[in-house]
Amino acid sequence: MCTSDADCFTGSDEFRGVCDGGMRENFFCRGDEDCPGGDCVACRPFGGDGCAANCTWETALPFSLVGGVVFPDQTLVPGTSGAVVWGDPLVLGLPMQGRQQLILGKPRAGLVSAVIPASGMDFQQIPISTLACACVRGAEYRTCGGAIFQPDGSLVESCTTGFASSATSCPANRPCAPAFGPGNAASGTFGCAGLVGVNTSVTHNSCIGDPGGPMVLSFSGSGPEGSARMAEALAIGTSIGACQPSFCTDADLAAARGTPLPLQLTTCQACATVFCKNDDPTYPASPKCIAGAPVSCTNVLNGNIGGLTLAGAYTALGQQTLGDIEVTVRFVAQ
Repeated sequence: MCTSDADCFTGSDEFRGVCDGGMRENFFCRGDEDCPGGDCVACRPFGGDGCAANCTWETALPFSLVGGVVFPDQTLVPGTSGAVVWGDPLVLGLPMQGRQQLILGKPRAGLVSAVIPASGMDFQQIPISTLACACVRGAEYRTCGGAIFQPDGSLVESCTTGFASSATSCPANRPCAPAFGPGNAASGTFGCAGLVGVNTSVTHNSCIGDPGGPMVLSFSGSGPEGSARMAEALAIGTSIGACQPSFCTDADLAAARGTPLPLQLTTCQACATVFCKNDDPTYPASPKCIAGAPVSCTNVLNGNIGGLTLAGAYTALGQQTLGDIEVTVRFVAQ
């Protein structure tokens, strides 16, 4: 909580803030020169409490998903919601049903601020044959200092609680802070006059270090009116055996909730690639890509988000049973 950037850091701090906007959004920074197309900001506003990040009144819209359908090869049927986990050799399609809530501000300078609260995300359990049951959850993602990425692209230490992963104890000069604002699982921007940096690419080299080198995230291209880009934290938890009524509820133990990881959602194209998969330098890497779809700002601001498609992709190394994986995700609004 602060009223100016100077309240949020001291001269001895390693960083002076987090990139707000531009091609390195959510990266730690030492000055505006570290944030091409954006600003290095320590005192960041967030929405979700009635006042949007761009200081306009907010409106909450239901975002009910078009139910997921999976082809026999485990890929998603176009126009439906879900996730695909790309292992080697296992590929696992996770059709999703449920809802989330999209909270939007009003246009200012052609941009509309948006958040998705974690409490508004309610996805149904996903049977994986009779072998296991999966549950996708949103998370109020918290990190040491509030950024998602270090300057080299590696993830900032997570201090998120309530999930299978243990929470890091943060140093005093980088206290635990919500990356998307209090209570939010996602934050981002809609562009009513188009948006730059809407294509996202995540790459990861498994042969560098242990468990691998830093994640490399890049943004490119521009999208039409109504394009959007958001960052969101999701966790995929599993339970062995057929789905039980008590699973994927508030009664789940932390160990069954998975590990929340941040991904970039877009209305354009998102790709993820693991190089040297499972420490095999001869592995033929291929990008796993998925496409979103924008809707007009007029429709969005009138409460009609039907057809809005947010797509994302991320990587995770050294996962139990699956090894190194790419994950693609698509949310299609009814």
